[in-house]
Amino acid sequence: MRSGGLVRPKVVKSVHYCPNTEQFLYKDYKDGAMMSDGISTGSAYPQADESGNPLETEFGFSTYRDSQSISIQEMPERAPAGQLPRSIDVLLDDDLVDKVKPGDRIQVVGVYRSLGSRDAKSTSSTFK
Repeated sequence: MRSGGLVRPKVVKSVHYCPNTEQFLYKDYKDGAMMSDGISTGSAYPQADESGNPLETEFGFSTYRDSQSISIQEMPERAPAGQLPRSIDVLLDDDLVDKVKPGDRIQVVGVYRSLGSRDAKSTSSTFK
């Protein structure tokens, strides 16, 4: 592994309270990295309900999951002669977060999903 990214909490479900109506509002969040069915949802926190009443976020009742992005690199001795080792970014969630450190030799087994290019200009998610 080349370098470890910071562990960041990812919001899965947010809970909001409206003091004017004394009602709670829930919002679920999904993105392309989650292994669940459904489409990606917006990442903006609701600021007001349908009637325009302000909402307060209830952080203690909201649900979060640990998330980390690492970059792994093929072993230099296995790289083709005269070429630099290839690398790929891997997203870690939940109990896999913070388990490896730079310089560790690891083997990744699991479900692989293409998330496409990080380049905002590119819409292609094909591989060479």
